[in-house]
Amino acid sequence: MKKVAFVYTSMGGLVETTRKLAAERLPGVETLHIADSGLVADIIRSGEITPAVRRRLMYQFESAAAAGADAIVCACSSVGEIAEMADTLLDVPVIRIDQAMIDEAVATYDRIGVLASVESTIGPTTACIRRAARRAGRDVTIAAKVAQGAYQAQAQGNREEHDRLLMACAREMNEGIDVLLLAQGSMARMEQPLADALGKPVLSSPERCMRALATLIG
Repeated sequence: MKKVAFVYTSMGGLVETTRKLAAERLPGVETLHIADSGLVADIIRSGEITPAVRRRLMYQFESAAAAGADAIVCACSSVGEIAEMADTLLDVPVIRIDQAMIDEAVATYDRIGVLASVESTIGPTTACIRRAARRAGRDVTIAAKVAQGAYQAQAQGNREEHDRLLMACAREMNEGIDVLLLAQGSMARMEQPLADALGKPVLSSPERCMRALATLIG
């Protein structure tokens, strides 16, 4: 039986989302879920990816590989570049949860919007978009914005406020973009409501990641 490990930096709702999607999209595949629940809080406090964060995350990737994973998913976009580094160091493929979403956007759209709920995600996500565009030979523009307060609302269990802040921020970005990417996997439930409100494509990462995983592990 194939095994896929998901590595998280918090214990938010994304864990349940990926459990459900994996059961639906990866039948017969064993899943392993590993979380260092304090990592994202440390990243937000420090405002950067510190050496300590890198070490802790690499330990989680190494643990997943030691547990026999055939593929590892880094479920936090803020640390996606560490996942790319791990992919070059480990014998097991390590993929970003947002890579398939980004590749789809770059292949199809010229003006890409990125909506995040935490500042630490903006840099890694926009850098990944630029790398993907270079690989594809595409010339894209990127507009990125943080829905201030949305992450805090989500952490406090106030989903309605989280969603309201995302919607307001997305409307502010709408005129200058062709597609909107939701930078955090935890924002996926807003994909359709935002698409309906904006009248244009909105992409989230969990579902697209599962499709890529299904192809990767055969």
